[in-house]
Amino acid sequence: GSELGVEAASALRYLADVLFLLDDYSGAFTTLQKAWHSAEASALNEGGPTPAGILWRMGRVRSVQKDTEGARRDLEQSLQLYLDCNMGNSLEVAYVLHKIGKLHYHSSELQEALRKYEESWAVHEALGTMLSFPAAEVLRSMGSLHRATGDLAAGAAKLRAAWETHEKLQSTGSPEAVGVLRNLACIDMEQGEGEAALVRFAQ
Repeated sequence: GSELGVEAASALRYLADVLFLLDDYSGAFTTLQKAWHSAEASALNEGGPTPAGILWRMGRVRSVQKDTEGARRDLEQSLQLYLDCNMGNSLEVAYVLHKIGKLHYHSSELQEALRKYEESWAVHEALGTMLSFPAAEVLRSMGSLHRATGDLAAGAAKLRAAWETHEKLQSTGSPEAVGVLRNLACIDMEQGEGEAALVRFAQ
């Protein structure tokens, strides 16, 4: 019963990850719904990391499909489940906090977004995972937000930290790292440093 439910839900959850990576968002969401029903049949969805993992994945799909309210609901419910089972300092929670922050950012709720980014970064600090790709993503988000609010110095500092992380991880060719450079170049332009911007664009 219960063990089979866990195995089925986990297998479906990872299948959904593959479908998501293949840009089959509707297939991923349908698979996650099946995972949820499997968890429900085993009473797993009452709490714990398995339903929490299903929920943030559902939120991720809804976010891509522009269902902001649905995404926020799933992500916040996932976060609460992780907190309820004492997983506040986990990579999963850092990820979920970052995703919730991005939803706030795209809804122009910048103070809420910054708070979630800072909470996500605090988890990385607690785990000692500041030198990781997910941590670099949080730094980029913080830098972009500071730039959006006109605090170019703070934005540049976070973006430089993100770029340095990518250099150490040897991930400077990733789309994420390219986004960091693009933001830094825009800050250079906004500060009247056209030559520096050209150098970054050339990178």
